[in-house]
Amino acid sequence: MKKWKIGRMEGKEKFYEYEVKFMNKVLKRLALLRELAECGAVDDTTRLTIGKLLDDEIQKYDESLRKLPEFAKEYKMRSERFKKKLERGELKEAVEFIEWASFYQVFGGGKSKLGITPILGKIRANQTREQLDFLLGLAKAGTVDGRMELTLKKLVEHYIQECDRDMAELSQDLADFEKKYGMDSEYFYYEFESGKLGDAMDFIEWASLYQMFKRTESRKKMLEQGI
Repeated sequence: MKKWKIGRMEGKEKFYEYEVKFMNKVLKRLALLRELAECGAVDDTTRLTIGKLLDDEIQKYDESLRKLPEFAKEYKMRSERFKKKLERGELKEAVEFIEWASFYQVFGGGKSKLGITPILGKIRANQTREQLDFLLGLAKAGTVDGRMELTLKKLVEHYIQECDRDMAELSQDLADFEKKYGMDSEYFYYEFESGKLGDAMDFIEWASLYQMFKRTESRKKMLEQGI
């Protein structure tokens, strides 16, 4: 096999490897945000951003409906046949073909196969959780782009920063109790849960703060998996 062919094949393998990693990141971030939405922990910024992402996907879909017939007419072949010829390497690499393939991926390779074309408009007005379910479906079909990936990353980072702020406040509250009673919070919580310290109001509040801190800490670790 000629060197240029080997190099081209290696280049394609690297590209596919990058695509897999890219899609895994997108899926992971969407799943994390979906979990936050399930718990009712998303804010207005997230709701607006997810709504905008959905609007962009609908716009891409509408544009693909308009552009695909134009390409088919210009090159005198159906989009399905074009895609097969492109995959077999029977067509030269051209900007027009890359654009055509991109539009086909949005329509033929994504939304229509998911069977959700008739409800695109309705989903726009639904809850964030359902919108994220829709975007997860698109991601699994491979129809998302780098802009969405970056937007989702920023949203996850936003919640990580929120966790840091909450943990800083909780740490200060815990430190006040630790100073007052001369023991660290982890040891206190163990003793409290064992029933050795009684049920004084201070101890109930301290235990509650410690639980909140640990939950926030766990949420942060979960979110960091999406970066």
